[in-house]
Amino acid sequence: MQQEYQRTYNRLKQQHQRRKKDDTEYNRQVAQAQDIRDAYARGALGEEDAIARLIAIG
Repeated sequence: MQQEYQRTYNRLKQQHQRRKKDDTEYNRQVAQAQDIRDAYARGALGEEDAIARLIAIG
């Protein structure tokens, strides 16, 4: 799970650095990824569901 979060974060960061995403969109998507990671840590999401949601971001 942590690996998929890191992949998602890195992908978003690269897109932002290449100016494919503006600051607002980047911040929104990073916050969404963090929420998914935190929900998984609390046990509110299963691993497969959390990974699928991370992949679906941006």
